[in-house]
Amino acid sequence: EMFKRNPDSAEKFPCSEDERCKMYFTDYAVTYANQAPHAWFLIFREVFIVPEDMLIFTKVFTTIPFCRLHVLDNDTQEEMPNAFFKTTSHVYPKNKNGYTFVAEAHTGDQPVAAGKWTLRFISSQSALPFLSREAVNNIYSTLQFKEYYIPNKEFLMFRYFVKVTAPHTATLQVQTSKSDVFIKLQVLDNEKEIKSVIGKGNAVIPVFNFQSNQSLLSSQVKTEQITQSSPKKGLETRRLRKASRYLSKDIKISFKTDPVQEAPVIKIDESFLLKNSENNVGSPQQSHQYSIEALVLHDSWPLTESESLVVEELKEKQKDEIKVKKIAHIHKSTGRSKHKAIEKTEKEKSHKERTLHESKERTALESQDHSEDLNAPYWILRIVSEQKDAEFLEVKKDTRRVDEIRAMKEAWESAEPGRAVKAFQERLRFINKYAVRDSEEPIAGAGTADLTPRSGETGKQAPQTAIDSRLKTEKNKWELIDLSPYTRKTRPESVLRNESIIQQQQIRKEEEINNFKQFRTLVLEQRQKEENDRISLKKSILEMYENLQASLDEARGRVYSIREAYRDRLLEAERKREEELAAQEAALKAEQKKKNASKKKK
Repeated sequence: EMFKRNPDSAEKFPCSEDERCKMYFTDYAVTYANQAPHAWFLIFREVFIVPEDMLIFTKVFTTIPFCRLHVLDNDTQEEMPNAFFKTTSHVYPKNKNGYTFVAEAHTGDQPVAAGKWTLRFISSQSALPFLSREAVNNIYSTLQFKEYYIPNKEFLMFRYFVKVTAPHTATLQVQTSKSDVFIKLQVLDNEKEIKSVIGKGNAVIPVFNFQSNQSLLSSQVKTEQITQSSPKKGLETRRLRKASRYLSKDIKISFKTDPVQEAPVIKIDESFLLKNSENNVGSPQQSHQYSIEALVLHDSWPLTESESLVVEELKEKQKDEIKVKKIAHIHKSTGRSKHKAIEKTEKEKSHKERTLHESKERTALESQDHSEDLNAPYWILRIVSEQKDAEFLEVKKDTRRVDEIRAMKEAWESAEPGRAVKAFQERLRFINKYAVRDSEEPIAGAGTADLTPRSGETGKQAPQTAIDSRLKTEKNKWELIDLSPYTRKTRPESVLRNESIIQQQQIRKEEEINNFKQFRTLVLEQRQKEENDRISLKKSILEMYENLQASLDEARGRVYSIREAYRDRLLEAERKREEELAAQEAALKAEQKKKNASKKKK
């Protein structure tokens, strides 16, 4: 801290160089239960506050084969960059709402035993990120929806409506039975895309914050209370406290705060709401209507023969279910309209209690159905939220089109009782007239006699059983074989293949062949051009390296010549020195001989 406040003082202390070698770290550990093979689950999701701008390196310790960590900036809702599905060291700037760390895992082909998962923050600064709440929570509630994939024109896999009664944070994950399917998972608010992600066989939105309409209503009421309040501070606080108590009573959410902390909170909300009320006068905020949907991209989910058969069976089952529901609506008595209000109130009371139970039962039944048939294409949607907030979330399948059709048929039936039975009779008459001409016993008279209601019968006694039995007995006579799966059509209508059509086909084939030849020649020319460019590039590189080698040899020759000249000079000087020494030695020897000769003469 001393060196941070005064960086110039670091030069006066020799221990300042030790600060570069110091590292600080902190660990956050959670546990997970046993997991089955090919399962996806959420391990960790917490918000951390970064007190100042710092370089942070995150390290994960786990035995799970595939585990990925997502880091999102809560101010911009952008994910921090990663490399090879791992978070890299990054400078985390200080922000207002902190960063959300989300860890997801896949089990693979083998089950995973219960264990421990640890997240470590490493930095050179002591003020490491800290939790936005007291302790780590790893108890999550998962809503799972698993259904078959039925191809359609919009390439829509599913669409669910989401309703929350309080601000809710959730993690969304979608996976498909086919691992190489490109899917797009998106969250819409009032049919406008808020957030989306694209994946291959698996798509995850790590964090999404659902806003409730009740919180929007409370903010609007508070705005009205503040704008219409008197300038006296005492009256303001009392009215705001009354509004908060009124809202807490309607919304069933407690706003308990200490008396000391109540005044500053009111001041902050007052300034914020007054500013918004001045800017948004006469423009009420739109309520939230969230929906989750997934799309198949690039037509990347083609079905095999076995999967197509399963899909056809599913379509037939859906048609049968629609027929059964239609017949059930016909058999309902007229007295049901009197009890609609009572049934509606009872349903509304027990709806919240049944949602969690129904979702669990639906998941168990669907998993059992899908486990029976492994050839069926299916998808799984998971919505993960904290267990304490699970009751605030409600997810429903989008059945608006089916409901509209059913309501229309019910309106027709109520306006004209017996309309469905008459339509069914007309259909049978048409079949008997055109499809059973060669049968010996036509069923037209018998069918109409059985289907016409008697005078003494009530609306509850419908002739459906007689119709079903007669249809079963006469099915083999008028049922035609559907040859459409075995025929290949290029046109919606059949056309006789005469000489003109044959000539047109030949002309089209010749044009296709010519176009292909032209395209092939262009490709070959392009390849030849690229090959020539590569050859010329090779030659230029070789010439460049030859020139470099020649210049290097020339420079080396100059250095060698200078060295040889210097060496010759040194050798010449050494030779001269040796000659002088030899001459001196010869002169000394001559003088010594003369001295010796003079001594002998004496």
